[in-house]
Amino acid sequence: MQLYKWEWPGANKKFRTQKKSGKGRMGRRKAPGRFDGVHSHALRPRDWGKTKMNKRVVWKALKYMLSVKFAQNSIKVVDSFNLQSHKTKYLVQHLRRLLGRRCHSALLIHEGHLDINDNCRWASAHIPAIRRENVEGVSVYNLLKYHEVVITETALAKLIKEIQTYPRKRGWGQRFATPDGKPAPAPQKVEGWNRAWVEKKERLRNSEFRAREFFQESQKWKWSTETKGPLKVPRTESMTGFRVKDFLLNPEKPVWEKLESLYADDEPLEEDIEEEEFDELVEGLEAGLDRSEARQSALIEDPKEVSQSGLRQLTAALEHGAAGFGQRLPGAGRRKANA
Repeated sequence: MQLYKWEWPGANKKFRTQKKSGKGRMGRRKAPGRFDGVHSHALRPRDWGKTKMNKRVVWKALKYMLSVKFAQNSIKVVDSFNLQSHKTKYLVQHLRRLLGRRCHSALLIHEGHLDINDNCRWASAHIPAIRRENVEGVSVYNLLKYHEVVITETALAKLIKEIQTYPRKRGWGQRFATPDGKPAPAPQKVEGWNRAWVEKKERLRNSEFRAREFFQESQKWKWSTETKGPLKVPRTESMTGFRVKDFLLNPEKPVWEKLESLYADDEPLEEDIEEEEFDELVEGLEAGLDRSEARQSALIEDPKEVSQSGLRQLTAALEHGAAGFGQRLPGAGRRKANA
């Protein structure tokens, strides 16, 4: 039998000094590994039934074990265990005929008092390889321990019902976010939700240049050599040129507006013109315009004279015109007389 370190005979005194011994540090002489049979975690018989386990895990393990037994063809169904004799040899004969001679152990599962009688209870009490169990007491340990499972019809129906309804009893069912706890109805399709897709498919189907449209669409995709086809990801990012500039509610004013208050002049540089001065100014402009028109009419009476007379005559006329208005170009009267 393996012993824990505190169960080994001897004192708990420090075995040797910590230093100056030339050996490793050592405390108590009963340390694990120094003697054979001293262990920190000794193997001892334990009652594993007291170990707490999640009920969901036990429920799943029971389902798996029943599935394994069914796959191994180790489940036999009978109508009942009502025997006519209480002798053990008659029960052994029935089990040999039902399970065969190579069966080493068997688990008999019944529902209650209707599918089994006292004769079967007395006959199975003296066989160590047989265990009689009620359907409520079926455990994963017994299914693993015994090779064959013999169950009655009523016990099998009750076992299947308990396994299927156990999650509902424990409240493991699906929970819905509805007030009544029932599943929400399936949403109805919105009319026209795929209109754009249908129109595109119709256009491609009815188009004479389907290959050209496919080529134009493929230009917008990114092609990958690994997947051997288009990834259908836009080649150009729509937000590439977007820059966040300024989203302040009260942006700062430019520098020149801050300096404008230093050089601002309260008094205007030019005062408003009065009405009399404005009238005088308009009269002077009109008088100058009249003088220029009178001077032009005095110099040139007929516009054709400009094209007929030479440059020297024009300059002479301008010189005479500078002295006074009303003089005509030289030679003009002569040309009229000759005409």
